[in-house]
Amino acid sequence: METRRLEYFVVLTSERSFGHAAARLRISQPALSQQIQRLEKDLGAKLIDRSVTPFELTQAGIKLLAHSRKLLDDLQEIDALVTDSRVGRVGRLRIGIVPSLLYGDLPAMVRSFRAQFPGIDLRVSKENTNDLVDMLSMAQMDVGLLYSKPRGEALSHSELYVDPYVVVLPSDHPLAAQDEVGLGQLQDEELLMFPRHGSPEAYDGMIAACVAAGFSPRRTMISGTTYTDQIGFVAAGLGVSLLPSRLATVRLTGVAYRPIAAPAVTSIATIVWNSSVHDPTKGIFVDWFRKRVRETAPVPLRR
Repeated sequence: METRRLEYFVVLTSERSFGHAAARLRISQPALSQQIQRLEKDLGAKLIDRSVTPFELTQAGIKLLAHSRKLLDDLQEIDALVTDSRVGRVGRLRIGIVPSLLYGDLPAMVRSFRAQFPGIDLRVSKENTNDLVDMLSMAQMDVGLLYSKPRGEALSHSELYVDPYVVVLPSDHPLAAQDEVGLGQLQDEELLMFPRHGSPEAYDGMIAACVAAGFSPRRTMISGTTYTDQIGFVAAGLGVSLLPSRLATVRLTGVAYRPIAAPAVTSIATIVWNSSVHDPTKGIFVDWFRKRVRETAPVPLRR
């Protein structure tokens, strides 16, 4: 049995006229009548009582109409599902985010994406930079959001926004009385930092900025902690820290955040993906995310 004939039958019962139904279907009236007769022959039952005007459905016709509507609706849903899967609106996506980006605008954007694309199952995890880059390279992660521009033949990236660093100080520190702090003013301070292996690019960038300001920082390495832990260590008086400005949303008693005087120290938030693995779902996420950041980023994108 051809579903096309079921479609003709449903339209005919809706229009209650062979002429009107044929015009709606853009076929001739004799052709429509012939298709309905073939449907009746396939089923071995009369569907329409043609002895009255307008025609009436037989009991078999009434039952077939109910089943036909449901079947055609189901087929439309299946066709939409296949189309959504083909273009990427249905699927699973693994997203890795470095801890510092969990305190900015990106989590809310992920939430908006989930609402707009409910057919995409997002699996989001927190990863450090090095691990995340390795997972992307080995196709164990689909998309990464991080402060880095990883190098690798398979990895592609796009800059999202520039995030200036701030100085994190104990609130009773003399420098906390200033509106902004010059990097050179930190030369006698204990600078709390993560080990280099966690995020080599960020580590090297901070060291280079300090050297450019005329000093080599006194470093205290903080292992196995998060950025919020580092803010807590500052509150405890163990030193000062340089962190992306998004972390200034973390409010902790005994801590002050101050902008760095020019020249600023900055970090670039990027979205990274493995371009050797084709996945339309990944393409939808990357394109949507870049567009959304352009619309909302408080700091202009670098060109």
